[in-house]
Amino acid sequence: MGQLEHITIIVLSCIGFCIALYIHLKRRKNSTVLCPRNGNCVKVVNSTYSKILGIHIEFFGMAYYLLTGIFHVTVLTFPMYLLYVPMWTPHAFSYLAMVACVFSLYLVFIQAFKLRDWCIWCVGSAIITTSIFILQLF
Repeated sequence: MGQLEHITIIVLSCIGFCIALYIHLKRRKNSTVLCPRNGNCVKVVNSTYSKILGIHIEFFGMAYYLLTGIFHVTVLTFPMYLLYVPMWTPHAFSYLAMVACVFSLYLVFIQAFKLRDWCIWCVGSAIITTSIFILQLF
């Protein structure tokens, strides 16, 4: 993977983290999540599908984006780092990206067919997660 791919993944991770953080902060303050495309972000973000084991999905998103960003910053800044980590570590991040992508697509499916409403922030996060997965493939 080249420097451009690492930088792109870092930028996408930062954007994804900001989206998840925005949703979290709005939920924490009981504020309305603004939906720029006439969707129903409030309905989607507060649906029964917005939690796993009692934990809001945005926490998983923040953790994923943070781990992914830190990993790629480390690899870009200290390329020798890869010599000292187990060989499975880069592959683990590829698998993590795949799981995140599949889960994001599942959530888009939920929006389309179960909730029948859209949250542009959630769709944006799904696009970012899919883009990171595609970049990780290289």
